[in-house]
Amino acid sequence: MLPSEAARKSVAGPLPEDLGEEELVRDWTLSEADRAQVLRCRGDDNRRRFAIQLCFLRRYGRFLEDFATVPVRILNYISRQLSLAPVLSLGRSDREATEVGYEQRLRDYLGYQSLDSAARGNLEENLRSQLAQGMLPEALKQHAEDVLRFWRVIPPAASTLNRLVASIAATGRQEIFDRIAARVSQANRRALDQLLQIGEGDSQSPLAQFKEYPPEATGESILAYLERHHLLRSPSLQEIDLSGFHPHLIHHLYQLARKYDAQALKRFVPATRYALLSCFVVETQRTLLDHLIQMHDQFLTTMCRRSRHAFEERHREFRRRAKKGVETLLTAIEILLQPGNSTVPVKDVYEKIGQACLRDALADCREFQWLEEAGYQNELRARYSPLRRYLPAFLELPFQAEPGAEPLLRGIQLLREMNQGRQQPDLAGKCSDHGHRAGGLAASVEKGGWHH
Repeated sequence: MLPSEAARKSVAGPLPEDLGEEELVRDWTLSEADRAQVLRCRGDDNRRRFAIQLCFLRRYGRFLEDFATVPVRILNYISRQLSLAPVLSLGRSDREATEVGYEQRLRDYLGYQSLDSAARGNLEENLRSQLAQGMLPEALKQHAEDVLRFWRVIPPAASTLNRLVASIAATGRQEIFDRIAARVSQANRRALDQLLQIGEGDSQSPLAQFKEYPPEATGESILAYLERHHLLRSPSLQEIDLSGFHPHLIHHLYQLARKYDAQALKRFVPATRYALLSCFVVETQRTLLDHLIQMHDQFLTTMCRRSRHAFEERHREFRRRAKKGVETLLTAIEILLQPGNSTVPVKDVYEKIGQACLRDALADCREFQWLEEAGYQNELRARYSPLRRYLPAFLELPFQAEPGAEPLLRGIQLLREMNQGRQQPDLAGKCSDHGHRAGGLAASVEKGGWHH
């Protein structure tokens, strides 16, 4: 198995100064056999260097290039195990032959080998296999170092390894492009080419439109996104099949396609162009659905907030007027109930309060009663028209649900039938219940909206 994530610590820079006690003991402790190898070296500094290279090779799978990067804490921990005096720093040996000889001894002792032609061929094959399985080119170098460490192969110089990985990434990427393009039929290719064309009366290509971030959620903008979704669901684009390719690879090529405009993509060779556009279409089919759901949620949230605000403002106004109206009506009733007013009580009320004042008080109280009963719903209905512009098409989206959320799908299906006139809303029964379960899709139109 390959090294764990913890073992893949970068060694491009200095070793960490804040090494924990557990890491220090785990990675820099010498065994009896290790010390026997170290003591074969002549001179205290040579023993320190040999011991550090031994631990470093065992831990990171390569030789340390600069001893000046070794923290004092590690130096002294090594020195204590060898009964040597503490030091503040350590440099390379003056004799290159000594370093070369020590490195060869360490290879033999730990079972490491250099990157020969056989090991290089195995590494290249492994990297090509990883690319085919969906590994991104950016991750190849780290994977190559991990594989070599697992195989106990000393990696070459960083520049050499970088060139090897870059070559594999380039050829491997083109192979992936060719494999994806082989899945794209002629009908698919014609439809993909249409995404790069600017239609009559348009200022940009469909590809550029699909790259846009969703605007503010309005009935018009949601309807425009539904039209884009309908375009992506056309048979020529919907039948593009990328099954078998890793989702990370598809997403990577989708991000790559987003970086190029229509003119740049036209200049690519066909295999590259159709591979990038296919991944772009497949990934956009998913992201566009996410955008539509978010925009719908934002639209309903805004619609409910504005309706609530308008209702509460109107409610406060008529609550004040109804309070005054109630006082007027109570005064009228007191006049009617006074002793001696049994002959012409209405005349007395009109004389003391006034007919117009009574009518206004009655109207204010009636209005407040209506607000209490259905004011919020009326405000929602007043804002139903923009929702109705896109809701029928929105309900036809290919909704899916996690296990346990099947009632939501049944509610959506019921809403579709209600919208098509095949089901009459029953506010007191099943239709109303499913309408609520449909995640708020019809929360603002449950009362009378479906017949508009």
